[in-house]
Amino acid sequence: LLGGLSKEREISFRTGKAMAAALRTLGYANVIEIDVGHDVADRLKKEKIEIAMIALHGRFGEDGTIQGLLELMRIPYSGAGVLGSSIAMDKVVTKQLFEHAGVKTPAWFEADPTWDDAKLRKTIVEKLGFPAVAKPSNEGSTLGLTVVQSESEIAKAQKIALSLDRSVLWEKFVKGIELTVGFVKNRPLLPIEIVPKKGLYDYEAKY
Repeated sequence: LLGGLSKEREISFRTGKAMAAALRTLGYANVIEIDVGHDVADRLKKEKIEIAMIALHGRFGEDGTIQGLLELMRIPYSGAGVLGSSIAMDKVVTKQLFEHAGVKTPAWFEADPTWDDAKLRKTIVEKLGFPAVAKPSNEGSTLGLTVVQSESEIAKAQKIALSLDRSVLWEKFVKGIELTVGFVKNRPLLPIEIVPKKGLYDYEAKY
């Protein structure tokens, strides 16, 4: 399953094509590439899909939506389930669960379109300081993310994030290194440090 309906559609095609090529190399003869649209249930039935390999990025692919459809259709699929997908895609819910479980996480708050500039500035100064980070609550690939260095940049960052989602996660900026750890079954692989050529590890740096 590739393509999809999110703003990360182009990247999903790259992921999906690579996964399909790898599966064919491994000897799977009947690999079918389905561009996921509103007719995806009909396509899955028509092609008599036995197992779905999810190569979708962003909304409708990583947020539990396609996972729920596949559960209803009794089609096994790769990746996390409905609950894990939906929680992890929602940054605000993820932060709330971190705090509930006692997991350390940078200071944060959620702001929606009803917040005026004065309230936003006051909360950022009191809770986060500068630099601060603004990001859409439900979006992937660092789309809509801004690192805010001063009060003069706050309104623009809020507007950019709200153009992609219903609310914004504001977070204290923490300078550090970017690490990723993959898992095969329950076995962690070696950590890998990601070093972008310049600036942030943003959409351009990733893809």
